[in-house]
Amino acid sequence: KPKPLPEAAIKQLEQKYGMKVDRMRLVATIGGRYIWGLLQFKGEYKNAPKDGFYKDSKVALALDVLIDGDKVYAHEELGMYDDEYGPGWNADDGGEYVGCYPMAVFEGPKGLEICYGRDAPESSAVGMFYLRGGQLIQITYETYHNMIDEQIPVWKKDFAEMLRLYQENDPHAHKD
Repeated sequence: KPKPLPEAAIKQLEQKYGMKVDRMRLVATIGGRYIWGLLQFKGEYKNAPKDGFYKDSKVALALDVLIDGDKVYAHEELGMYDDEYGPGWNADDGGEYVGCYPMAVFEGPKGLEICYGRDAPESSAVGMFYLRGGQLIQITYETYHNMIDEQIPVWKKDFAEMLRLYQENDPHAHKD
């Protein structure tokens, strides 16, 4: 069973966003000082910015959370929200925000730096979080598509080799 985030942090974030938590998980304790986790809210995020990709749609909200004592820092992840199907951030996520996980953490010259990974059902990403000026800033360096349900493509050279092997094995096979 996943460990919960500290109750004080949950209450602080519920109050800040005016929403109730649907699910959350403590992901890691870092150096005996920091706590890293994720949190997903119930329902539609009514205070979401109405520009860009989300201007004509309902929005779901999840957070990657860093806790340092009584200080709580959060990075917002907006997703789509549908009244019938609920929230979604990635293809095939089943309505559950997968969140980021720390791979390496260190004190850089300007403050805390967190190398992260994120593995959703059909994608993987790597990047950094920086704690700067009281803000948790995320930079994604690369996102990769994971081929789950798709077949590996067959290239012309591969098909030609398969045809050659087939014809070599069956002398009566058509040559065209």
